[in-house]
Amino acid sequence: MKTAQNMTRIQKLARKGMLLTATTALSLASVATFNQTPAHALCIDLPGIKIGCNGDTKTPKKPAPVKQYSVIQKNPHTNSIVQSFGPVDHESATQKQREFQQVHYAIFRYLGIGEQVHTRAFPNSFQAQNYLSSKGPCRDANAFGICALDLQQVRPAVVEITQVN
Repeated sequence: MKTAQNMTRIQKLARKGMLLTATTALSLASVATFNQTPAHALCIDLPGIKIGCNGDTKTPKKPAPVKQYSVIQKNPHTNSIVQSFGPVDHESATQKQREFQQVHYAIFRYLGIGEQVHTRAFPNSFQAQNYLSSKGPCRDANAFGICALDLQQVRPAVVEITQVN
């Protein structure tokens, strides 16, 4: 039975259906168009729908890539890489750089012909100096702790921070 009330409901439902169909079609068309043309080149303005009509004529800028850093700790005598850390953001890299800069090396050589230079890492300069002062290399060399050292130095680790990308 067709009544005036049922007809207005059907008309309203038909309008909503057409609006939904038009919206879907326009969104699909805009996606296809926006992939090929700049965003400011297309403006769709229908009752209740505005696509690309914000008045902005500038093209959107891509976000800048996040810079990544790497930190390397080297032995000061041999200049060989002992530890590396990264790639990480700048804050983490500077924190690790400060941590690596605390490391100090005790550099020593036993007295004798053809003896090689030895290095040992310590968490800070005080412990490295204490190791040399208390004849630590001699205690490590033999059970009696008797030896003579030709070279004794405390040097900080070489720390380098580089940008990866």
